[in-house]
Amino acid sequence: MRAQLTWWRFVPAAALVLVAGALASLHRVPVHLGAPPAMQRAGFVRRLAAQFSRDTGFPVTIDTVPATKVDERVRRGDLDIVIAHGPGAAGALDTATHMRADLSATFVIVGPRSDPAHVGSAWSASEALAKIAATRAPYQRSPTASVASDVEAAIWRTADSWSPRDVPPSTVQAALAMADGRGAYMIIDRPTFRRLSRRTHLTVLFEGDPALLDVYMVAELRHAATHTHCGKAFWTWFHSPEGKAAVRTAAFEGERDYFLVH
Repeated sequence: MRAQLTWWRFVPAAALVLVAGALASLHRVPVHLGAPPAMQRAGFVRRLAAQFSRDTGFPVTIDTVPATKVDERVRRGDLDIVIAHGPGAAGALDTATHMRADLSATFVIVGPRSDPAHVGSAWSASEALAKIAATRAPYQRSPTASVASDVEAAIWRTADSWSPRDVPPSTVQAALAMADGRGAYMIIDRPTFRRLSRRTHLTVLFEGDPALLDVYMVAELRHAATHTHCGKAFWTWFHSPEGKAAVRTAAFEGERDYFLVH
């Protein structure tokens, strides 16, 4: 027993230094995290990454990855973790080491407080858009190729009525400003609207329909530089009690934007 307890005395000091240095270097390699613009605007990813670093010692670099670029970034192999949403997210992440629908947020229908189309009395999102169409009230389209654009297109199809054909601006900030200027209705993710609504005269008029649910996939990827410990470290932490607590406490002005699915 005594020999087992003192084996390290016979290991050269230089070897111990090398081992300690190798272990320490693991924590100096940053976790490369990709997240969608909405989460970046909300500050959610920044708060989540900061807590992960405090808990584990790993630094984190954050890249903005729009839904249309997820497939490209996965194939490039320069991310350890990616958070993605939208209809094509699962397909783009089919080569991930691990993948799960872990987070959710919601889209809302906003518009002028006077609500000329009576959207606030609708029973569903499709009925809300049908009311807009029936009254020919102004409607502002979401930026092309955004997840909000996919959501609104699907709801307009179920509404089975007139839908707007105007060319939308390239950013959600510009679209919201145009909606405000026109007194128009618009579908927008709640986290973004909460942060930008003070600049407008618009308000949330309809929410809660499952068609407006925004589900986010969290995936551990195979990093091209073989930093497998980075992705695994974040994935393990995210699904631990500490990671789940970080999601629950990442609030903005006392209100949460993102919720755990599991």
